Amino acid sequence: MASDKAYAAHFRIDALVASRRTFTASGPLTLSASMQTIPGLSADLVVGEYHVRAQLMLNPASGTGIPTYQYAGSGGLALSHGRLTICEMFQLANTMVDWGADAALPTFLAGPAIGASLFDRLITMDGYLNVSNAGTLNIQAKLSSGTGSMVQFGSYLEVEQLS
Repeated sequence: MASDKAYAAHFRIDALVASRRTFTASGPLTLSASMQTIPGLSADLVVGEYHVRAQLMLNPASGTGIPTYQYAGSGGLALSHGRLTICEMFQLANTMVDWGADAALPTFLAGPAIGASLFDRLITMDGYLNVSNAGTLNIQAKLSSGTGSMVQFGSYLEVEQLS
């Protein structure tokens, strides 16, 4: 028979796993000049504290346009405070980071222009949110001109409720 300590640890691990939700992209997104939610990368949040992470992959198809990525709220989502980051990496630019203003949605990063090289880009998003009004967190992207798409496989949103 398991000890009381092992039994209690089991329940703590179960509670931790239950508080973390992962959403995978349900389809690719052909980018346009308007912000669009990446299919499947939305999470309903209730009042509480959260750690959020996302990974996106951009496949540009033409050498024009400036990509923009953002955290956006809908359905009344409001934050009392938080800190959000967005980082874009590709062969010609190591990293660009945007620290969002405290408790501001949307928080966004406009990356460097695509250019003739057409390098794929990896975008990571990480943040801490204190939700004061329930709603939906959406991960969105756009491309100012040209063509490109957000890759479905490997793009995800992970939400962990801390309290």
